[in-house]
Amino acid sequence: MKNKWLKRILIVTMVILGICLIATSNFKEIIYSLREIKPSILFIIIFLQIITEILLIFQWYKISKLMGLPVNFFKMMIINAKGNIMDSVTPGAKVGGEFLRGLLFKEKLGYTTNQSISLIAIQKIISVGSLVTMGLLALLFTPKDLLFLNNKGLKYVLVTVLSILVLFFITLIIYPKKIVDLFNRKKSNNKWLNMIKKWTYEFSEHILKIQGNKKALVFQFTLSTLIWMIFPIKLIILVSTFGLKINILGLFATTLISYVIGMIPLLPGGLGSFEMTMSGLLIMMGLTTEQSLITSVTFRFVTFWFVVLLSLLVSAVGSIRERGKHEKEKTNKQMERTTT
Repeated sequence: MKNKWLKRILIVTMVILGICLIATSNFKEIIYSLREIKPSILFIIIFLQIITEILLIFQWYKISKLMGLPVNFFKMMIINAKGNIMDSVTPGAKVGGEFLRGLLFKEKLGYTTNQSISLIAIQKIISVGSLVTMGLLALLFTPKDLLFLNNKGLKYVLVTVLSILVLFFITLIIYPKKIVDLFNRKKSNNKWLNMIKKWTYEFSEHILKIQGNKKALVFQFTLSTLIWMIFPIKLIILVSTFGLKINILGLFATTLISYVIGMIPLLPGGLGSFEMTMSGLLIMMGLTTEQSLITSVTFRFVTFWFVVLLSLLVSAVGSIRERGKHEKEKTNKQMERTTT
């Protein structure tokens, strides 16, 4: 009950901040700031977003292969597209999208429930682990006069939390058997506990397979880091249109912090919380209110709405392709019956 009230308070606060931000903006300045973003700049960041999506699909594909699971790149692309659509209608933590991906891994690729959960868990450990590590480095190396980092107490808290998370992800990757041992200590006939025990065992086996191929593991973390680095690069390109000299590390920190805040499950896809966080941090870095609003909204359009539209297109193509395949199989069966 307390969590519901806290969530409502956060949403109301976010809405009020958004209204205040828009109310204090000059409409003419907003239009002027929007005109400063040239079509060529928009094309470049859209192109970078397409590369990001391809790299993400490639990551899912490669992790599946490392786990020794049968995989098809086109099917993985369709699954990821449908997962993206579900992410857009579920709160920031993206649980809905991962749940749908799990179901589609079973339906489209023939994975078991435990294999699907393990694949999702491993991808998330690598992806979120890389994000948290980059966020930690950004906090450590970004000059303290930028953002809110001049507040030592807040900075120490954030560094401590992120450090704990990094250690947690490292433990999951390096010592998976400790998780198995932890659950095996509990002797019970409980159905759910036994299911968790079975999954943790399979999860540790999959992790150990990946551990055995150290080059592939390093490659996955490098790939994930590259994927996350493309996001701040898009923000740097957008901000450069205003002709301001902004610290690049500060923009990296702004992007990563905005994504971490956006993962808090308040509104579908982290909407609102992401934009308000990014706008606020950009204002702290020297952009005007109007420039910050246009930058955050444009950035969000490319990295969220464009991805949703692209995913809808890919899903539609996939559905047409599957329908055509079924029709072809149906026709072939009819022809076989006629021949016999």
